[in-house]
Amino acid sequence: MALRVVHSSVERAGGRLWTGPEEAERLVPRHVPRPRLHLVREWAEGDDVYRAELYDFVADGAVPATPVLTEAPRLTATWWSGLRTAIGSLFAVRTERTAVRQADAEVSGP
Repeated sequence: MALRVVHSSVERAGGRLWTGPEEAERLVPRHVPRPRLHLVREWAEGDDVYRAELYDFVADGAVPATPVLTEAPRLTATWWSGLRTAIGSLFAVRTERTAVRQADAEVSGP
């Protein structure tokens, strides 16, 4: 298992950014491969709110660890086929969430 803990001020906690993992677990089809969310706990201390999420552990690293590919990933044809299937399944999921913020998608030049 893997534990993710996030922190926010009381004023900023909540809404789509705060509850996204639970929404994804509810809306994304079970056959789409991803770490499953098993448990969520929230607590407040003063003006701070904390949220702990327990997921399946994934031993493989990210491809890549940043939003920008700097080299071609070495992945099998089966992996790419599975990705196409997963994307097709995700396309059918209706949500109000923003998947990528513009700032994350922009790449600055040298």
